[in-house]
Formats: sequence, structure tokens, C-alpha cells
Amino acid sequence: MLNSFEYTLPASIRNDVDAHIKSWFDAGKIKRLWSRDASVWTGSDEANWLGWLDIVDEELGDLQKYRDLQADIAAAQF
Repeated sequence: MLNSFEYTLPASIRNDVDAHIKSWFDAGKIKRLWSRDASVWTGSDEANWLGWLDIVDEELGDLQKYRDLQADIAAAQF
């Protein structure tokens, strides 16, 4: 991997994070999130900002911009 990083949390925080993640899995919130169920949060305006769920497909659909960027970088000998 080109760029990798690792992080650790203090045990007290890690335990809380682990418990929260487990509660999301147990409640089926992960599946609901990927189904764009905005009620996972407050159910108010969250549906307006769930576009990030499709970002991979969007970006894969427009690879030319990355090819162009790569060519520009190479041409600039950056």
C-alpha cells in the first residue's frame, strides 16, 4: 500500500466505540444506512446529504479526469 496509517484509541474510548459499533450492527443500522434510510439519525434533512454513499460508483464512472490529472502531473515532472 502506498500510504498507510494506523491509529489507536485509549482503552476507555475504544470500549465505547466498540460498543457503539456493535449497537449499530445489532440494530441493523448499517444495512439501513446503505439503503439510504435517513431515520438512522434524526430523519429530518439527512436524506439530503447521503450522496457520499454513491461516490465510488460516480468516480469510477469518470476515470478520465484522473487520467488527465496523472498526465498533467507527469508532464509537469512533479
